[in-house]
Amino acid sequence: MVPVFRLTVFFAVVTSVFAAGTLDALVIAAQGYALAIQQQIAAVQSITTPTELAEKTILYAAAKTTYYEALRSAAPELTDVATGKKPRPPEVDQFAQAFNVASEKQETVADLATAALLSKLSFNSDLEKAKAAFAQAQAVEEQFHHDFNGVDFTGR
Repeated sequence: MVPVFRLTVFFAVVTSVFAAGTLDALVIAAQGYALAIQQQIAAVQSITTPTELAEKTILYAAAKTTYYEALRSAAPELTDVATGKKPRPPEVDQFAQAFNVASEKQETVADLATAALLSKLSFNSDLEKAKAAFAQAQAVEEQFHHDFNGVDFTGR
C-alpha cells in the first residue's frame, strides 16, 4: 500500500510542476528532488529487497530528471534575475531553501550509493528498469552541467 501512496504523491508533484510557471515549477521540482534525495539515502542504507530498491530508485530518478529539466527551463529567467534585468522574485529564495534540506553532497552520496548497490545485485527485471531510469537521470544531469557549467551569464 505504501508504494502506491508514494507513486500517487510523486505523480501529483510532477503534474503540479507542469501546471506551474517556470520558477514555480522549479521550486516544486527542487522540493521534490530534495525529498527524493533524503528518501534514496534512507533506502540504500536499509533496503530489504531488490524490488524495493528498484521502486525507490525509479522514483528518485524521475524526481532528479524532473528537477534538472525544470532547472534548464528556468535558466533564462534565473539569468535575467542574476543580471538585474528582472527583479528577484520570492521563488528564487524558495528554490534556495529547498536545498537547505538536501545538499549537493547528499545528492552525491545518494548517487554513489545507488550506483554501487545497483551494480552489486544480481539480474532482476525490476532492477534493470531501475538501472535504466537511473542512467537516464544521470545523463540528464550531466548534460545540464555540460551545457551550463562555466557559462558567463553576465554578458547577456
